[in-house]
Amino acid sequence: MKFQGIERLGGLRYAEQTNNPVEALVKARRLLSDRRRWIKHRYTLHRGGSPVAFCAVGACNRYSKSYAPQKYLSLAAGKPVVDVNDNPKTGHARILAIFDKAIRLAKEDK
Repeated sequence: MKFQGIERLGGLRYAEQTNNPVEALVKARRLLSDRRRWIKHRYTLHRGGSPVAFCAVGACNRYSKSYAPQKYLSLAAGKPVVDVNDNPKTGHARILAIFDKAIRLAKEDK
């Protein structure tokens, strides 16, 4: 199965967006901490009309009104985060580590 375990996930409700990149990154990381909520090759996966899983960028878009979180993720990854997220060699732990570094970078930039 392409999205293993996803069929058991409930849909997510609307998320309030913020202009604060740290807040958006923290919320996106929390969402993706459940491995089943992280996907590759698409921004968002919907089931029954509700979003259930996201790539790194899709998770940030869910919580942010700007592209700042993506900028910090790309800085943390050393290349565009979309390329890292969708790379077949990239695992879930790597994405979470990139979020951790991006959060630190965003906090330092305040």
